[in-house]
Amino acid sequence: MFSETANYFNTEAPNSDNTNLDFFNSYLQSKNILLSVLMYMGEIPQERNIVVDKEQMKEFTVFLKNLSNDLFLILNKTISELDIFNSQDKSIVNLKNQISHSILNCLLAWLDLGVPKEIIQTLLSENSQIVNFVFSVSEENMKSHKQCIIFLICEKGNEALTKIILEKVLAMKPLVGSAIENSDLDGITFFLDIFEALCTENLELILEMKNKEIMMIFLELTKVCDENRVIYVCDFWAETIRSILSDKTVSEDPEYLQIIDQAIKSLISKAKWSTDIFIRLNKEKYSELKKDEDFANEENNRFCIKDFLLNVSSIVSFNQLYTAYFQKEVVNVISHLKDDLGNMKSWAIFEALIFCVGCISKRAIVSDASILEEVLLTVIEVPIELTQINRTVTDLIDDVSEILNSLPEFIKLSFQYLIKGLDNPLTKKHCTISLHTLISHNKTYFVDYLDDLIKIYNEKIKERLVEEDYSKDILSAIIELLFYIDNLDSIKSKLVEICEPWVSAVVSTSQVITTVNTSKDSKPEIDTVLLLEQIAVIKAIVSSSYKSIGNLSVPLSSNNNDNSAEEAKAFYSVLAEKRAILSSLFKEFWNSIKLLLQSTNHLIVESSIQLLKFFMRGMKADFNDYIQEFLGITNHLIVESSIQLLKFFMRGMKADFNDYIQEFLGIICKAYSFQPFSSYLYCFEVTLSVVAPNCDEKEFILLKSILDELCKITFGFYLKTPFNYENNPQLTEDIYGMLFRGMKLNPLVVLDSSWFESILTISISNIDLKHPSSALNVVYFLEKVLNFKRNSIIKKLGSEVYNFYFSKVFEIIVKHGETLVYKILNYLQSTPLEMIMDHLVNLSTDVIIQFPNHSKEWFLNCLKLLPENCLTNKEKEKFMVAIGNVIEASMKGGYSEEAEDEIHCYLRLIYKRCLALNYE
Repeated sequence: MFSETANYFNTEAPNSDNTNLDFFNSYLQSKNILLSVLMYMGEIPQERNIVVDKEQMKEFTVFLKNLSNDLFLILNKTISELDIFNSQDKSIVNLKNQISHSILNCLLAWLDLGVPKEIIQTLLSENSQIVNFVFSVSEENMKSHKQCIIFLICEKGNEALTKIILEKVLAMKPLVGSAIENSDLDGITFFLDIFEALCTENLELILEMKNKEIMMIFLELTKVCDENRVIYVCDFWAETIRSILSDKTVSEDPEYLQIIDQAIKSLISKAKWSTDIFIRLNKEKYSELKKDEDFANEENNRFCIKDFLLNVSSIVSFNQLYTAYFQKEVVNVISHLKDDLGNMKSWAIFEALIFCVGCISKRAIVSDASILEEVLLTVIEVPIELTQINRTVTDLIDDVSEILNSLPEFIKLSFQYLIKGLDNPLTKKHCTISLHTLISHNKTYFVDYLDDLIKIYNEKIKERLVEEDYSKDILSAIIELLFYIDNLDSIKSKLVEICEPWVSAVVSTSQVITTVNTSKDSKPEIDTVLLLEQIAVIKAIVSSSYKSIGNLSVPLSSNNNDNSAEEAKAFYSVLAEKRAILSSLFKEFWNSIKLLLQSTNHLIVESSIQLLKFFMRGMKADFNDYIQEFLGITNHLIVESSIQLLKFFMRGMKADFNDYIQEFLGIICKAYSFQPFSSYLYCFEVTLSVVAPNCDEKEFILLKSILDELCKITFGFYLKTPFNYENNPQLTEDIYGMLFRGMKLNPLVVLDSSWFESILTISISNIDLKHPSSALNVVYFLEKVLNFKRNSIIKKLGSEVYNFYFSKVFEIIVKHGETLVYKILNYLQSTPLEMIMDHLVNLSTDVIIQFPNHSKEWFLNCLKLLPENCLTNKEKEKFMVAIGNVIEASMKGGYSEEAEDEIHCYLRLIYKRCLALNYE
């Protein structure tokens, strides 16, 4: 079809002397139809609604690409013929427009195919007719086929052609002027896209040609671009300014500098909020305004301007930018405001200027401090009810507070300004966060005003802490400042002053909880939400205290090494005393907070655990006292909460835990004998994770004896009969969970246990438990035992250790292997959960590979007992052949993946057939 189409297009067109309009009309209509066909051919690969095999579509796409050269020749010929039809007849003119439209559609569709680059290069370099045509069609056609123009603009590799395109785009200047004059948004957007692509792709060439007119046109478009285009023009101008100023051949050209100046001013003007939005910002919460689409668009613009100014300030100094674009403007706006304080438009301009100063202030240096101080002195008198200006000034302070610690007056002014903002509901969050930053960066200054800060905290902040999470930032800053001083008595007294009200409140609640748990009369209600917030405040105090100590560093010294060493020694001595203050202080709160663990509200318990974890950092010596309390606890929820704390103790103390391990494990065993809480088993598991696998003999014997004792209590009393297993699924799940994880953490402790053979025998008998989680943990344990030689810990201990324990496992499995195989096959017939079935299949393969001399006989005997409706005799024979193949490969030191897959298939077949029979 394509060949016929090409032949048709290659026929001679009627000459211009022919005045038969009907013939012209017919000829042009035919051309239009055929162009449409070609366009649709190019669009087929992108058409999602056409259901075609992917490979066929790939072949079709390749076929089309191979024809693209012919396609472009056809388009060239059609373009040439359009000039022949110069009739002014309306129908002919309309048809010519339609064909122009079709040519562009066709071109766009085929370009989207990904036409080979060499074809395009050849086409465009030999003949610029397509380029001339694309830029000669009507403005409406150009707008609807913008991508064609952008494609040509972005085509690299032919500088001569690029210069032609530059000329063509430059010729659009009158159209651009018209669009701007008539506020034609569609036209402005179209020309922005074109000039942005042109300037971005060819910036180096434009600068080399010193084609300032193109830059000027883009500058005019920048001034009128809407909010959706700001991000793109900002990126372009940031890169352009960088390129101009880094190129010595153009950086001194006053015309280029004028373009840069106009571009920066134009973008700065776009940072201003609209008057309506600005008025709302001064009356409403920022978070509420975010739901407004207009606000979101303007906010996004400001983000773009902020990034642009940040980029520019990395090229041009803060001082230069401030002097050139903001200093006079701020003074001018203020002079206008003096005569008309209610002019919100002028206030919006003022706020935008301060916002922009804040953007470039991130690049300010200490020598710029006087300028920023001048700015702050200017804005300090702004009416506090102008909330948005307050927010913007606060952000400015936040940005520059780190570099201005050499200016006490500036810090004082900033502090006063932020304190004033704490009273405004709309600005208090901004001011609170900035206060934290200001204090943190200027501790040397604020040390002298610590009492004043605590007073402000008590008057303005304390009551908000339970409602406003961000208010904890001030609390954090005060505590950080507190530990910055070296007066230990002052640290303790002030820390008590801050903590005491919160601890007292929690103590009162914890006493109520104790009453609730013991009283038979009417029980008082507890405000859970308030209590959780109070706990959160204490946690913030504790966390900030430890963090503040952790952030302290040895002061730098310019003296000799001996003096430096002495200074470091003195520093660490004071540091230890500061830690001791925390330890003693939080120890006073320990017992009261601990009572909260008795609450039946899990949120209170969890929050208390998190808080007590922080207390434990300085309470290692009290570990023993705490665990003694286990003996009297009968509520499993409280035990679980306590275990969470113990885990933190054990892992946090590391080597120090060795001092407690013997007594701790003894207490755990004793408590477990009274109450078989799973938490005690978890404690032993955590112990295995804390104590190194290569521990000394004394620790190893201790761990083994404790495991023996736990197994004796569990299997000798609580899980003595099969009936006990079914009635205690949680304990069964947890004891086997501990055992299989023990095989990962410290396998020798489990393998060397005097209960190991009994446990392994019991596991084989109980592999088919009805409770899924219990059964799964039993299977996990058996898997770990059969594959223990893969354990990295075992490998490190050498072949002698491995051979000793393997012979022990081997002896037990050989004795009970046939029972294990029978139980696996029997369990598959009972159709367990599919997850368990997968593990049973893997366990069967492990048995075959690990015991090649016995497993074939075990499976042969057990398959004979398998019902015919599970596997036919022929299938059983094939099953045994597969087992033989796996064994043979294993004996040679390899494996047969195909045979293993076949075994898995037969085992799954048993499961599926029994599942179908049960369903029937």
